[in-house]
Amino acid sequence: MQIAVPRQILAAAISITPELIGLGLGKGSDRKLMDAAAQASALVVGPGLGQSPQARRRLLALVRLEMPMVVDADGLNLLSQRNRWPGFFQGAGGADPASGK
Repeated sequence: MQIAVPRQILAAAISITPELIGLGLGKGSDRKLMDAAAQASALVVGPGLGQSPQARRRLLALVRLEMPMVVDADGLNLLSQRNRWPGFFQGAGGADPASGK
C-alpha cells in the first residue's frame, strides 16, 4: 500500500504507518500522483488534502479514474463547493459524510 501526502508531513505519516510506501507531494508532483493512483486497486481521497486550488485540481483528476474510491473529509468539502456533482466522477464507491460523528 502507498500513501501520498504533502512532502512536509511524509515522515510523520510513515512513522505512524511504517508498512506503507510514501509518496511526498509538492509543486509539480501531480504526474507522480496520477501514475501511483493509476496503479492502485482502490483510493481514499480527502483526509488532509486541504482546500487549495492545487488540492482541487488533484481531486478532480483523481475522481476521473475508474476504480473503487472513497471520498471523505477535504475531498467532500471541495466537491461541495461545486454547483453540482461532477458528471465525470468515475470512481465506484462512496462518499463518507461522517454522519453521527
